[in-house]
Amino acid sequence: MMIKFINRGTGPGKGAIDQRVGVEASGGAGDFNRAIISLNKGSRAFEQTISKCSEIIKGGIDRVIKNSDAELDLFKTEINLAEYAACHGYQVVKRKSSKGFIVMGKSENSQKITICTAADGHGIYFENPNMGAKTVIDMCKEEENCNLGYVRKILRKFAGHPDIKNLPELKKPQKTEKDLIKVRSEVSVMKVLDVKNSYLKSRGISEETLKDKRFLVLQDEPWKNVTFIHYNKDNEVCGYEQKNKGKSAVFDANGNTGKSFTFFSKGGEKGIWRSNNINKAEAVVICEAGIDALSHAELKETGADVAYMSFCGQMSDEQLLLIKKLSNGKNIVIATDNDNYGDVFAEKIEKHVKGVALSVERDIPEGKDWNNDLKEEKTTSESIKSAF
Repeated sequence: MMIKFINRGTGPGKGAIDQRVGVEASGGAGDFNRAIISLNKGSRAFEQTISKCSEIIKGGIDRVIKNSDAELDLFKTEINLAEYAACHGYQVVKRKSSKGFIVMGKSENSQKITICTAADGHGIYFENPNMGAKTVIDMCKEEENCNLGYVRKILRKFAGHPDIKNLPELKKPQKTEKDLIKVRSEVSVMKVLDVKNSYLKSRGISEETLKDKRFLVLQDEPWKNVTFIHYNKDNEVCGYEQKNKGKSAVFDANGNTGKSFTFFSKGGEKGIWRSNNINKAEAVVICEAGIDALSHAELKETGADVAYMSFCGQMSDEQLLLIKKLSNGKNIVIATDNDNYGDVFAEKIEKHVKGVALSVERDIPEGKDWNNDLKEEKTTSESIKSAF
């Protein structure tokens, strides 16, 4: 703004000068206000631009993070964890593996891992059933001793594995629900039962019966619970029945502990325990519990042409359908307990298998169940021996 002074004197011209100065000053104030308004508009426009840029930057960062997580998820889903483990020296333990899980180890005596496919499609593995699941990300970190950034570089090359030579072809385990994953990981670390197991000895089961190749009975550590593995319609591990003594919170009528107990795996599903010769045998004996099956085999001195299965107490519709499937073309012997429940079970089983089995008959123990008969026979035999 510029103000012009025409005359510095006094007199008649002074009023005109003051008037002109006022007009010029008024015009300058308008210019100043307009400049302020324009500046404010520019400031708001700048703020809007900064805000938009911030949103763009934030969106870009969010997309990077999202894409980063998506890449890790892709590694877990697309990379065959069993094949990746094989590239690091792990070998499949075939006798412990199935369609639902793969057990692998670097040597016979090394720690084993159990590989499964979770319900969300992620390949996961357990080093110990009591520890959390790990993924290919964890295995890469541990095997390569590297950080997440380097893990990405390694797994990007492995995803699709165009540059990997002599890659073993292994099928991914079938998808498994969370609870069954835990059950199968627990089973994978169990060992074959010691034939000198004190609980089975107390039940009259001989070492010869436990050595019979028809029967696969396991034990866990450190309790050495006698374990009968259950299989579902897909011939996959779905649960396990355990028996032992002295570790139950159950009390007898006199308040004493040490009673034998039966436990079924938490999170597992009842299927069928069966002997290894179920497909080749001509006859199949159906018992309520695995202990009864072993007792029947010892009492009747059956051989390789006779198979066994048990259902662990109350039967579901799925179990009845599985019994029917395994009874197809077989001579069926229903050897349930000698009580009301045993009669009900026998009736249900006969109704389901009659149309597919070659023959159906009932074999009833003299006592309550086959193990009671076996123990009674052992007691009688010992009494006779001691008399001479």
